[in-house]
Amino acid sequence: MIIRRSLSYGLCVVFGIFYFGLAVAAAALRPNIVIVIADDLGYGDTSTYGGKIATPNLQGMADAGTRFTSFYATPSCSPTRASLMTGLYSQRLGIDYPLTLKDKIGIPTARVSLGELLQSAGYRTALIGKWHLGEPREFWPNRNGFHFFYGHHWGQADHLTHKRYDGTIDWWKNTTLLPMSENTALSVTREAIAFIERNKSGRFFLVVSYLEPHYPYQAPGDPAGFSNPIRYPAMVTAVDNGLGQIIERLKKLGLNDNTLIIFFSDNGGVIAKGAAPIASNDPLRGAKGYVWEGGIRVPAVFKWPGNIPHRVSNDILDVKDIFPTIAAIAGAKLPQYKLDGVNVLSALKGQGSAPKRKLFFEYGKRQAVRDGEWKLVIEDDIVRLFNIEHDIGEKIDVSAANPAKVAELKAAKDAWKNNMSQP
Repeated sequence: MIIRRSLSYGLCVVFGIFYFGLAVAAAALRPNIVIVIADDLGYGDTSTYGGKIATPNLQGMADAGTRFTSFYATPSCSPTRASLMTGLYSQRLGIDYPLTLKDKIGIPTARVSLGELLQSAGYRTALIGKWHLGEPREFWPNRNGFHFFYGHHWGQADHLTHKRYDGTIDWWKNTTLLPMSENTALSVTREAIAFIERNKSGRFFLVVSYLEPHYPYQAPGDPAGFSNPIRYPAMVTAVDNGLGQIIERLKKLGLNDNTLIIFFSDNGGVIAKGAAPIASNDPLRGAKGYVWEGGIRVPAVFKWPGNIPHRVSNDILDVKDIFPTIAAIAGAKLPQYKLDGVNVLSALKGQGSAPKRKLFFEYGKRQAVRDGEWKLVIEDDIVRLFNIEHDIGEKIDVSAANPAKVAELKAAKDAWKNNMSQP
């Protein structure tokens, strides 16, 4: 009897240790998650993507993770953020343009936001910086799954006083207005680090949404009301510095190895008509507000030590993919309705390629379809076709030589458009 009891006890201990080990391993698969968004950063701006503005911290992130060459957002800010937060085409949400101060819409309450998804998985959540997904109070970040919010609701304001063009101040801590002057980049970085410090003992999800380098062109140290495109590089530097400070704090706290960091721009850079370019989207054609590659293909780097390898990937990814991929990483239950984004975790880990699918873009009357090596562009009722793998600058229209492919992609575009009701 004593032997049996001892054996039973021993087996219980062994199996207990075994299952405890499984639990620890499962917990290790649930990292902290930090998403850093730059606003209007051009594809060819940073040294990490061959540009002239030195970004040593983004480069350091790329050296420890994967830099993607074909990551797609939308042509503008609100639509990209809507897709990030829902995993859906922004057209399904009615957010297919930059929301104005007069708009009374936001993420529909029937849709699950990324903040809500990760709250349900036990994460402490925060969005710091730019929201731009609804002026009415019912659409604010605290109503969309974020425990903590520090920043501005609309798309732009003075980087120091936070006054909008209508004279109102747009600077908030949760739902409390903060009538104070502080540079956006510096304060967003400060609050992001403070949130990490407060939640270092648990799981956290943090969106760091910089207004920089968006207009007005006003870098740290510039006075109120100032704007000059010459300060654009300094604004990019401020974002890179903030990224570096966040990563350094994660390392100091021993959290770096179990934190997934995602960096991307919300759309292409601005190139003013009739003036010298402000941003660089080289070697791409077009800019923010257009469906040419320069408006929708953006810099993107993913880092998760031990899980995402160091490499440069040509996989075609989309901002909508972040939602289902993070759900898989965090062990969160997806909504019951079908998402437009797909889980690309295997591609992130270098264990396979991203699923092949067509990607659709629309901004006003401008439309595009990316399908592997092919890109259909419709602008001003002119239909063009490009072999994007051999002609990244979209210079050679090959539609006349490929009428069947043009017809196929136009039909796919029409079907997509007709299917853009809410899921």
